[in-house]
Amino acid sequence: MLRLGLCCIFRHKPIKFRTTTAMSLRNMSRQNALNKISELCIHNALSLNDALAYCNNHRIGAFRISSGILPLRTHPHLGYAIDELPGATQIRALFSKCHKFAQNNNIRTTFHPDQFVVLNSPRLGVVDSSITELEHHGEMNCLPADAAAQIEHHRRGRQIATESKGLCSAGAVDRPLPGERLV
Repeated sequence: MLRLGLCCIFRHKPIKFRTTTAMSLRNMSRQNALNKISELCIHNALSLNDALAYCNNHRIGAFRISSGILPLRTHPHLGYAIDELPGATQIRALFSKCHKFAQNNNIRTTFHPDQFVVLNSPRLGVVDSSITELEHHGEMNCLPADAAAQIEHHRRGRQIATESKGLCSAGAVDRPLPGERLV
């Protein structure tokens, strides 16, 4: 059976995901920055719930979640753990609600990290930050508060699907990693 899906952004519906920039947070105290990020994460969890409801109401069987649903989560200077956020309990509960809704309505969810995830880069710093980003997405899958079961990423023009439970890597690679398959 063909399963149609949506990717991250709604152009003609009032469902919006919000983000921020590192520049806007740099001038804030750490606590104020975490407060702002918490507010954005709560908004994004509510928007994800709306997006999944839209998919369900229109018989759309898949939704790709934006890698920025938790803004700046892996930023080298401004990154954070979910539990550092003032609204961590509410954020987890909202994502858990999304997870249950997706499961109950057979909506497949995936992540697609941004274009800066390059596992086959000749620069080890890029490979290390790419692994950190993929581990973040894998961690999101391990949290009971998340709905994603699969991470999609590109390497040398090939699209790879990674079952996030099996994510691991050591250095630049040009072959599927454990848990990956070509799609």
